[in-house]
Parts: sequence; structure tokens; C-alpha cells
Amino acid sequence: MERRAEHLTDFPFGIHLLTTGQFIGYVGLWVVSWAGAEAFVGIGIGERAYWSQGYGTDAMRLALRFGFHELNLERISLETNGENARAIRAYEKCGFAHEGTQREWEGRDGRRWHVISMGLLRSDWERANGQP
Repeated sequence: MERRAEHLTDFPFGIHLLTTGQFIGYVGLWVVSWAGAEAFVGIGIGERAYWSQGYGTDAMRLALRFGFHELNLERISLETNGENARAIRAYEKCGFAHEGTQREWEGRDGRRWHVISMGLLRSDWERANGQP
């Protein structure tokens, strides 16, 4: 709570297994404009053993619900590596739409990578989730 009081724009959460409580990753919202009701979301699951099992999708859905219901956001955005097809599919399942590509934006491992920008509007999220 002290950290939140210092950073009223940062809302980080740990992802833990329900069965054991083991920490496996994080998801967080970073409000970029309270006046515009806009935030970025980020997620990471560390060990490959926990990838492609739905943990990320579940955590993202909870973060989106928190963002739209508790923080009263109107828009949530993210960026991802253009070659991360698994992440892109998971984001699309959560309702994110492709909004642009920054070609060869990121340099890493001796290569240039595309960065995909995606966004989700509150109105689209509410329609997809049966909200009024």
C-alpha cells in the first residue's frame, strides 16, 4: 500500500498459482493519463513451464476488469514483439485490436524487431463481456 501511495499511476500485481501460491509472473497497469482515462498494460510469465496454460490470459482478463471497473479507464494499450505470435493470440482473445506496427523498432540480439501496438476500448470490452 505504501508503494501505491507513492505511485498513484502504477498498479502492479503478482501472478500466483492457486494450488500452491507460487509466484510465476506479473501483470500491471500504468496509467498514462487520468484525465484521458488511459493506461498501458504489461504482463510476463517467467518460466516456460507455465506458458500456454491460460495463466496469462486469466491474469490479463482480471487486470482489464480492474482497469475498466475499478480505475474507470476508457482505453488500455500495449506493445509486443511482432514475432511473439502466442502473446498476440492471447491479447486478441482478451479483445485487443491491432492498431499499428513500428517496423524494425527494437534492436536486440543482433536483429531488428517489429513492435505491434494493440489497444482495447472500454466500450468494446463491455460488449464482449456482456456489460451494459
